[in-house]
Amino acid sequence: YRFSSLKRCVILGAKLKLSPAKKDFIANLMREYLSRRLSSQNTRFANAGCIFKNPPDNSAGKLIDLCGLKGAAVGKAEVCARHANFILNRGNAKCADVLKLMRVIQKKVKTKFKINLQPEIKIWR
Repeated sequence: YRFSSLKRCVILGAKLKLSPAKKDFIANLMREYLSRRLSSQNTRFANAGCIFKNPPDNSAGKLIDLCGLKGAAVGKAEVCARHANFILNRGNAKCADVLKLMRVIQKKVKTKFKINLQPEIKIWR
């Protein structure tokens, strides 16, 4: 999911080939994925998923957390208290809010750990 030969493309549709499976198996798998997601992410607010790539042998979320940034906010964009590598939209956050918060995070992590966090998300300008 991180690499694709289509990275310069905008995908507007897809055709999927699926394999049949038993309903109970699929339902259990869906519950398991949902449970894992609910335990590690705040799903109450919109977000763009993981914001920064994990540096080699480290975790972006852990570094952000160790900088004391959980709950830090710019406008209505806020670092998630449950998973620090998520930025939540707490209500009409602007793109500028998210980008500014990302710069705050990058600066603090760079100052404390000498690590340059790279965005996981694609930013189009």
